[in-house]
Amino acid sequence: NWKLTLTIFIILPPILLVAKAFARRVRRFSHVNMRSLGEMTHILQESIKGHKIVKIHNGREYEKQRFFQVANRIRQFQQKALVAGAGNTAAVELITAITVSVVIVLSTLYAIQEQQSVGHLLAFYIALGLTLSPAKRLASAMQPLQKGLAAAESIFEVLDEEREKDLGTHELPRVNGDIIFCNVSFSYPGTDKQVLKNINLKLKKGMNIALVGHSGSGKTTIANLIPRFYDIEQGSITLDGVDLRDIKLQSLREQIAIVSQDIVLFNDSVLANITYGMSPRPTMEQIQKAIKLANAEEFISQLSEGVETPLGEDGATLSGGQRQRLAIARAFLKDTPLLILDEATSALDAKTEELIEESLDRLKSSKTTITIAHRLSTIINADLIYVMKDGEINSKGTHAELLEKSELYRQLYQSGNLDPS
Repeated sequence: NWKLTLTIFIILPPILLVAKAFARRVRRFSHVNMRSLGEMTHILQESIKGHKIVKIHNGREYEKQRFFQVANRIRQFQQKALVAGAGNTAAVELITAITVSVVIVLSTLYAIQEQQSVGHLLAFYIALGLTLSPAKRLASAMQPLQKGLAAAESIFEVLDEEREKDLGTHELPRVNGDIIFCNVSFSYPGTDKQVLKNINLKLKKGMNIALVGHSGSGKTTIANLIPRFYDIEQGSITLDGVDLRDIKLQSLREQIAIVSQDIVLFNDSVLANITYGMSPRPTMEQIQKAIKLANAEEFISQLSEGVETPLGEDGATLSGGQRQRLAIARAFLKDTPLLILDEATSALDAKTEELIEESLDRLKSSKTTITIAHRLSTIINADLIYVMKDGEINSKGTHAELLEKSELYRQLYQSGNLDPS
């Protein structure tokens, strides 16, 4: 019966339209919910990691308030999503019931008028049930689909991030380590403020230079440009005469080792942390030699399982000096011609610092080294010291020369910003 069939197809679209309207609400609420769950995880991570600060500042109530604010927001939006889902189900069932009722009324009228036999009507009702059931399932499927899409948005935000540009074509063998900065200027992405302005400096093979200056003067930024963690806007940086942008990133970074104050250790064994990323795997003889050169042999031998001892999350079981020595052992094993030391001896006691400096002196031997430090003992023997101010090179020279000719260097020295200890 084409009239009854037409009636069904006229009433079916509202089912999908209603389902779509409710699905949009579910997606919006689910999206906010996902963001809030991420915020809750972040709050928990911060409060656990900074539990000592929370305790000493009596911040328990504040942290509870932060947590429950986010938890309450999650509860509210979960309720809204559930209400939207229930509304979707109720609306679809209502439209379906109306559709069936209209069809039954019309088919009964046709039967009374003898336009349709009872057998035909029965067959039509069966066909109607088979038609409405998939439509209802499709409408019901929209709700979990929208929840999934809301969750996928966060994933695709990461996947859609621009990949690190690697347009270089040069594969470098082991380099000499000659680095030249020529009129280099740089701003961090998304800002207009130049953090480096017209930087010119030159390092020859085996040279040890130091960068000093107040915090925010651009010292670490210079160090970050060499392994191309960022790309410069103006000027050029060359390694053995080749522009860094023309060198393949993997090849470039194989030439560089970094020891910084922020040591990253993985939730793995001592051995896995020291040999991280190295291929082919160093021999045990090479590993033991690196450990000895880094003055880490004594404390590693006292660990329960030696080099196989698990360190826990972020090396939580180790002291600051022990973490530094593992990082230095890692740098010894990598054995690169270029070395960057970024506050590698900060916040250490005198005995530990002495051990670290002794191992760093061995590490710097025959390498082109850039040292960023506030400890005078770390930089006093540098071949050349660059004094940074507001992203520019204020002056350069040896320690003795700068004390004589650089007012800023004298101020840093006299004010304690260059700690003589």
